[in-house]
This record gives sequence, structure tokens and C-alpha cells, in this order.
Amino acid sequence: IDDAQMKMRADELRKHYNRDLTQKIASTVGYSLNVPKQVRASKKGKDFVWVGTNLNEKDLNIVLYTLPWDGRDYTDVEKFVLCRDSVMHENIPGSNPDQWMQTTKIDGSPILFSRLRDVEGEKVFEVRGLWEMRNGALGGPFVSLSRVDTVNNKLIVTEGFVYSPSTDKRDLLRTVEASLWTLYNANKQK
Repeated sequence: IDDAQMKMRADELRKHYNRDLTQKIASTVGYSLNVPKQVRASKKGKDFVWVGTNLNEKDLNIVLYTLPWDGRDYTDVEKFVLCRDSVMHENIPGSNPDQWMQTTKIDGSPILFSRLRDVEGEKVFEVRGLWEMRNGALGGPFVSLSRVDTVNNKLIVTEGFVYSPSTDKRDLLRTVEASLWTLYNANKQK
């Protein structure tokens, strides 16, 4: 049921989305990802793009980045967290030099769930967990979908995360996750 609902949300996003930011994502990293219309801000990095609403409440954020793929297993959770934290450290800093986004850990263990699954006919590594701003008060849930582009030898990582301290986050997270799903069907049709 959840997958059917997510597919419906993604199909709706394929019809109604922020066209300017979708084009910016494609020109920055070479892959098409439809983002909700309320997403207005963006930031480019090296093989990285972030888009978000930049709100203090019900803040939606989506990142897409690529990494070279050497044929190795990309479903190792420990390597995923090291890579994710490194990319976020470089691209999503806080307001002070000692602040950046990272995966939440308790006693050194990341708080997350991972699995290999099928999304729109593609083998995808899904990770769900919590993020936090190092030395800051921000945090919330995230969902990440990673897959291999064997033609270009790249690992494509899409991630959605939300910040909304005083509201329910489930529907917000589903909104950004639906955006991540648009990567798959759209790029198959090209």
C-alpha cells in the first residue's frame, strides 16, 4: 500500500513541479528529479545540488549527488554513513564553522534502517534515519535512495530530509520521498 501511494505521489509530481529547479538539477548533476512547487531555494556543489523551502517550520529539503562507482558493493551501511556525512559536511554547513549536517548516532551507532529494494523497476539501496546539525539544535528524519548508473560508472544518491520541530513529519517526508521516486521513471524514458 505504501509503495502504491508513493507511486501516485510521484506520478502527481511528474505533472506538477517546479520546472526551473528541476532543470537546474539536471544541468548540475545530469539527472532529472522533479521537486514540489513550494521548493524555491537551491545551492550547487561539486556533483551536488540541494533544493529546499528554507522555512523555519515544515521545511522540505532534497539533495542529489553523484560519486564515482568502482563496481564495489554500495549497500554497506558503515560506508554509506561515512560517505553521507562527508558530503553533507562539505555541502550543508551550519551558521558556525563547527556546525554541519550529519547522521544522528547514539554511542557511535547511527540511528537508521536500510534495505535493498525495487523502486520503479530499479535496484535501490534505501536508508531511513535521523539527521542532526553538529553542535546545533536542528534535526529530523531523512530518507535516501541510492542506485548505480552502470553506463557512467556513478553512484547516484538522492535524499530528502525535513525540519519541522513542532509538527507531524510523516507527510512532509513522504512529499520529499515522492520527489526522489521521480528520478527513476523519468530517466528511463530518455
